[in-house]
Amino acid sequence: MADRPPRPQALTLTCIFVGVGSALLLVNLVSTLSSWGSIELQDAVREALATEPLKEAGIGLDQALDALRYAAYVGVVLTASGAVFALYAARGHRTSRIMLTILCGLAFLVFAAIGLPGLLPAAFAGVCGWSLWTAESRRWFDQVNGRAVPALATATRTGAADPFAAVPPSSTPEAGAPAAFPSDGEQSATPAPSHPVPSRPASAARPRSVTVAVVTTVVSCAVVGFFGLIALLVSTIGADAYRSALSEPGMAQDWLRSAGVDADQVIGLLRLSSTVWLVLSAVGLAAAIATAKRMSAGVVALRIVAALTVGVSVFFLPLGIVTAAAAVVVVVQLRRPDARAWLARA
Repeated sequence: MADRPPRPQALTLTCIFVGVGSALLLVNLVSTLSSWGSIELQDAVREALATEPLKEAGIGLDQALDALRYAAYVGVVLTASGAVFALYAARGHRTSRIMLTILCGLAFLVFAAIGLPGLLPAAFAGVCGWSLWTAESRRWFDQVNGRAVPALATATRTGAADPFAAVPPSSTPEAGAPAAFPSDGEQSATPAPSHPVPSRPASAARPRSVTVAVVTTVVSCAVVGFFGLIALLVSTIGADAYRSALSEPGMAQDWLRSAGVDADQVIGLLRLSSTVWLVLSAVGLAAAIATAKRMSAGVVALRIVAALTVGVSVFFLPLGIVTAAAAVVVVVQLRRPDARAWLARA
């Protein structure tokens, strides 16, 4: 039986992103449904119905809660299906790839409709749907499912000889021609080596899996650290202005009243969360650099930071989908055989 062809790196990352994101959303929806009908939820829905254009529609509270509950049920089914389809698409199931593409399209539309907080998840959903149908992914799915795959072209389309190819020497001399011997100033075309040439060890080069883990960590830490620094500055230097903005009558004040918190508590929570993200970003960046330099302590620290990131991301959904998926990608890449073999020699 022929060996299974290696899965493209982009397809692997796509299945991880979609699978982890769907699982996190599923947990969030189940948690919301378990506390359905709470006073906080009713107050939030009532305030949303009091704004335009829902106010003109004349939708009642009970009707809105019923519609939201059915929407949550649909979300549970879709997120559970997304996790399952991502798993089977990673194994080469063609129908799962089609269904996963449809779910990515729906996720793109839903997240884009949320507004600014949903732009980043919408972009990831669109990229994931596109990466399922790249030329490399289509070729892999055809190979896994036993379809005829054209061989990669190594010559010109017309079959003409390569003008830059070396002409092989003739094995026999022409009739009547003297045997050719190398002169004193010439060397034989195929000299026999007197000593075997030692080959370069294959483990010297950094494997691609380690590179993906390091690059993913650096990019994620840079983005999260940037926004964490802005949030920390807002909650410290600009705390007075932020407190005044939250205390003014309007949507922010209504949200604070429905949540049962005041402006000082929100500022304290923002300061705490931004500090946590800044610390994780700094440690993750240092661990990624140490891992790239093949330091064993850096690998251990990077795995710990990735595990902590997954746990913290649950409290920041839906934006936490991106950070949690990136952390899972790092863990998976570091557990690949080539990465473990390369890092074991640290």
